[in-house]
Amino acid sequence: MKTIIKFIKENDNFLITSHVSPDGDNIGSSIAMTKYLQNIGKTAYHFLDDNAPQNLSFITDRADIYKSNQISEKFRPNEYFLIVLDCGNKARVNVSEDIISNAKGIVCIDHHESNEYFGDINYVDKTASSTCELVYDFAKLYDEHSICELTATALYTGLATDTGHFKYDCTKISSFNMAGDLIRKNAKKQEVVKFIYQSDNYNYKKLEADLIINQMEKIDDICIMLLPQETLIKYDVDLKDTENLVNNTLNIKGVEVGILLKEKEDGTIRGSLRSKERVNVNKIANIFGGGGHERAAGFTLRDTSLKESKELVINTIKELLNK
Repeated sequence: MKTIIKFIKENDNFLITSHVSPDGDNIGSSIAMTKYLQNIGKTAYHFLDDNAPQNLSFITDRADIYKSNQISEKFRPNEYFLIVLDCGNKARVNVSEDIISNAKGIVCIDHHESNEYFGDINYVDKTASSTCELVYDFAKLYDEHSICELTATALYTGLATDTGHFKYDCTKISSFNMAGDLIRKNAKKQEVVKFIYQSDNYNYKKLEADLIINQMEKIDDICIMLLPQETLIKYDVDLKDTENLVNNTLNIKGVEVGILLKEKEDGTIRGSLRSKERVNVNKIANIFGGGGHERAAGFTLRDTSLKESKELVINTIKELLNK
């Protein structure tokens, strides 16, 4: 962390980004870091090409988030440093290749077990609950008085979502201490609860019910849910708003591993994995070229159908469980 602090003190012009398919920790850490750097007098802009889920609009609506094609409005080539948050490998960085290659340097701050240390400076703590916790630690050490309400709320958002609102085993004493301190700093805790957990679109709930009845199957201690593209179209739900569907597969007595396979518009299959206690799903995701954490990970499959993907993933997990 001392290296990061020294680097920020000695430099300016920062472009902050994160991984594809943004989630709460991605958006929370990026908004928090951008706003905090601006608060301490640095030039900083948040760039992300994918749109954020609807349930994060309570913070994204308060932030300026730019697309790669707007880079010329903010920086010239070799004029900025790229800070990549919550992203384990370079291929998943959600800005154009030109932005990555034209940066003066890359700083990676992350907590993923599968991180590939692709930055010029890497701060990776695989024991941290979230990347928001690492950004919080940085801000506290640098100048905690510059943590404004928006920064605090964004940090609380990433902490809450990556710990399953303090349910997952990545939740540590430091997580509760951080939450308490952020609330003291005016983080809008109830706004986070309202938008993340109490604002599902009505069509989303109908989609969820349809999938539970027709597309979810329990196989011993594994449960899998399929999300066909045609079902998304039927209920007019955006794929980016379906991240939490995987929880339905895990929240069942006797299930150790939960799987959600989502069919994207281009035919690729996006897999999400969750586990309770015994299985390191990061290792499973690694087999399919993905990664993540011990209890939550993801991967992408190409040139295969949902049915074929289901068979492949189930058989792979069964083999691992039987070893």
